[in-house]
Amino acid sequence: MTRLNISYLINKNKWLIVSVSLWIIIWAGYNTGIERILAPGFPASTIDLIHGLRSFLPILAGLLAFSFLFVKRKNILKGFLLKPLGLLLLFSILGIFSSLIFSTEPLRALYWGLMYISVLLVLLAIMNGANGLKNLCHIIRINWIIAAILALGLLVFFLIQFNVFENFSFNSLICSGRPYEKLAGIKAETDIFGMAGTRPTGFGRYAGIAALVFFVFLISRQGIISKVVWGILFFLFLLINFFARGKAVLASFSGSLAFTLFILKEIRIYWILLLIIVILASGFLILYKEPCSFFINGQLLELRESNGTASYSLQEKSYEDGSMQQITGEKQLLINSKELKKIATLTGRTTGVWNDSINLFFSSPVLGYGFQSDRIFLNGQHAHNSIIHALIQTGLLGSIPFVLAFALTIISLFYLFKNSLLDKKEKIFLIEISAVFVFILIRSITESFTYYSADFLFLAPIIAYIELLREEKNFSNKHE
Repeated sequence: MTRLNISYLINKNKWLIVSVSLWIIIWAGYNTGIERILAPGFPASTIDLIHGLRSFLPILAGLLAFSFLFVKRKNILKGFLLKPLGLLLLFSILGIFSSLIFSTEPLRALYWGLMYISVLLVLLAIMNGANGLKNLCHIIRINWIIAAILALGLLVFFLIQFNVFENFSFNSLICSGRPYEKLAGIKAETDIFGMAGTRPTGFGRYAGIAALVFFVFLISRQGIISKVVWGILFFLFLLINFFARGKAVLASFSGSLAFTLFILKEIRIYWILLLIIVILASGFLILYKEPCSFFINGQLLELRESNGTASYSLQEKSYEDGSMQQITGEKQLLINSKELKKIATLTGRTTGVWNDSINLFFSSPVLGYGFQSDRIFLNGQHAHNSIIHALIQTGLLGSIPFVLAFALTIISLFYLFKNSLLDKKEKIFLIEISAVFVFILIRSITESFTYYSADFLFLAPIIAYIELLREEKNFSNKHE
């Protein structure tokens, strides 16, 4: 390819290159933060310095996007503040104001507010640039790749741990402890290359998103080879999702899979059977609890359940005189009514952090306490619900536009699916992103995307795409 051709291609796709670059920079700040820089002794190592410096990359992308929007301010769609992305922008502005006025750690709160608003500014810049809809489609597809890579990467990291299969058995997959945390003795959030690791809920989220996307590919693509490839990928990530055993993720995945089949109008017996199997398997993994086997000094111990406890005993040679000694013990189990109570309270959220968060909200109901107020005011807890999180961060004043943004997005989805101008390719892509949209919305009952997080990075471009697609279809309807 000649230099002239390369220059032509770059010039033709320059805004696509800019859009993708800005989005990668937005992702570059994931799994780090200003807390690393504020920690005593920073930087502790070269990798610590790298993670500290990249924590500001999304804000840099936001500043670049803001500069573009300022230059193009006359071309920005009128009334954009009353549309989903504009309403989220209003929510973030109010959150930043609350961070500066009411937070006890204004620098930390301001940082996370700027991280959140930077995502929105980049998306607004992409929407208002050349080929906005096409470029949003590209960065959404990049998000799917990121989800698949993270799911596979975390699985591989787990599997290469020392003696990961030493205690492996069918029992270890279905007993009280989740295998992702238990098989290799890896605790939740164990550091990976200087970054905090993820819990099964985070691990399962990536696998769930990838599985949903590949499922839509499986149904919508033509050709036996294509269906075999997408079918293998779907079942691979479905199994990874089951392996992670995140309760909220499994419930969200089942709900989104049912929604996807409904929208696709796939009532064939094998797809309905697949849905039933996924729901039953998810319910089994969420509800069923079997006493775990485990090892002491190389001996496999089967726990014997009785009255809510599991007891064990073995004979072991004493190191002093060679005689045998009896080792006994017991372990408390979460079973039956205790487990049902745990599920009913959403693993203690309704009686714990939600109650604490609501009390915090009532102490500042109008404007809240700014970004990261759950971490700052609730001793490091996470709010574990998007609406409750919005309430404590921005109060009622900010939560109203936040909720309206999602209400309008859902209304736009209904409008688009009924729009006769939607071609087949657009409809399939809309189903693809709607599956993930529903998945994250259901997950938001027990998790939150009301801050700069992976869930928000997956969700925000979907909202932008739906908004811009509706704008284009409205324009087409008016000029038919």
